[in-house]
Amino acid sequence: MGIDACPDGGTVSVSNGTYTGASNKNLSWSGKHIAVKSINGHSNCIIDCQNSGRGFNFDNTGQNNTDIISGFTIRNGYVTGSWPANCGGGILCWYYSSPSIKYSDFWNNTPNDGWSGGLGNIYVDPQFIGGGDYHLKPTSPCIDSGSNSPVSVSTDLDGNQRKVDGNSDGTATIDMGAYEYQGAWIFISPQSGQVGTIVIVEGENFATQTQVSISFGTHQTITTITSSVNSTFSATFIVPEQPSGTKVITAIDSEGNLATYAFILLPPTFLKIVPSSNLIAKNQEFDVDVKIEDVRDMAAAETLLAFDPSILEVLSITNGSFPSGAGIVKNYNNTTGSIYYFAGLFTGSATGSDVLCSITFRVKAEGESIIKFDFDEEANRKTLFIEKNNVVPEIIGDEAKIEVIPSVSILLQKRKCCRLKKL
Repeated sequence: MGIDACPDGGTVSVSNGTYTGASNKNLSWSGKHIAVKSINGHSNCIIDCQNSGRGFNFDNTGQNNTDIISGFTIRNGYVTGSWPANCGGGILCWYYSSPSIKYSDFWNNTPNDGWSGGLGNIYVDPQFIGGGDYHLKPTSPCIDSGSNSPVSVSTDLDGNQRKVDGNSDGTATIDMGAYEYQGAWIFISPQSGQVGTIVIVEGENFATQTQVSISFGTHQTITTITSSVNSTFSATFIVPEQPSGTKVITAIDSEGNLATYAFILLPPTFLKIVPSSNLIAKNQEFDVDVKIEDVRDMAAAETLLAFDPSILEVLSITNGSFPSGAGIVKNYNNTTGSIYYFAGLFTGSATGSDVLCSITFRVKAEGESIIKFDFDEEANRKTLFIEKNNVVPEIIGDEAKIEVIPSVSILLQKRKCCRLKKL
């Protein structure tokens, strides 16, 4: 085999695979100093002792630090007998044998005793995806456990970036194994909005064909979706009722891959009719303002109002100061008691709070009329706002109550005037 044929000072390069059987365990050499290295790291080069024997057996064979074992997983070793033969279920170094062991994983070996050193070695389950897939799970101890010096390649076997901060500690360190854990990530669109906004969540580097649960703020598992064979997914959900502020969208799959993204939940847009109540005498005229509050990046506003035409009639509609430079369409119908006002920007958008329009009414008869925001089913029109081509989902509109009272007559009382006589 390769170890026997390798000359002094040479290197044995071991290909990917899981090695079993008598010829692939209890390995040793003497009378020379060589290096035995896997080509693609311990996650792809496994010595499975199948609960009989150990991976390497150095008993008075004279290894020193020029003898190198690097990049292997040695598992399921099992030895018994008298001391020292009953030591080192994975590897035995005895009686002046001290090779350099690097970047390897020893796990599920019996006994597991005596030595826990070496550069970049671990002694636990590497937590591969499994089923012949040697990519790392997000909880793998191999993540960021390698060495950045020297690193001769910039990509892993998948062609992905080789040095990634997989454990999010702020330092990108190469992983043990042939596949660099890239970490799951998500992207959302839009990244801000109100209650009722439709959000698209796209994810990559999740486990293949597994359930991904998506949470929003305090709303756990707002939706679920199955990832594709390419470890990607795309899901949508509607923003639920929650207090405004920064919310965290979390996506996690059944393998523990997790990614988050911040979403800014904006307060609702308010429409107000000012004043909200008024006592008006018959035949008088009065004005009301339609005011918008807390709108962001508004491209257009369409407003419908309804009133009681037996009580009130519209005399005129005056353009408001917001949004500045908008194209205006406006009309009213005193027969049906309806008002339509549209303001749209040709370019850009408007943010803030101000008056959309002012309406002058005249009182026709005594009684009470509610001025309210309305929906015209026949014309398929409703009060809405558009922010950068997205309809604002949450608009809270306040009504106004106009109460007409009888005209008040003011009578002037006649008084006698007397002239003071000068004494």
